[in-house]
Amino acid sequence: MERFAFGENWRKFSEQLQAQDYFAAKKSLEELIPNLKNKTFLDVGCGSGLFSIAASALGASKVLGFDIDEESVSTSQKLLDKISQWDPDVKKDVVEFKVGSILRAYPNKP
Repeated sequence: MERFAFGENWRKFSEQLQAQDYFAAKKSLEELIPNLKNKTFLDVGCGSGLFSIAASALGASKVLGFDIDEESVSTSQKLLDKISQWDPDVKKDVVEFKVGSILRAYPNKP
């Protein structure tokens, strides 16, 4: 099956991302989900991993981001390293990025 390679777009996005962009995304996540402390955060189609990273900084105890695009997952890991230098609240040890598809979770379902 042919699909658009979103990973290249996320790589370009992450290369241009500035600290203020990250902190704006973190604030928007905190407004959407006010209390992530000690919770698990699942990011399906994580793209750049931006919100997974923000979730760790907001207190999530376990963060799993996955994407079907290998370049997205690679970009997410690199962005985790970059953002952890900006935000001391980022907990790299609770964040995991994997290649995967939500559609493959139940292969026999329509």
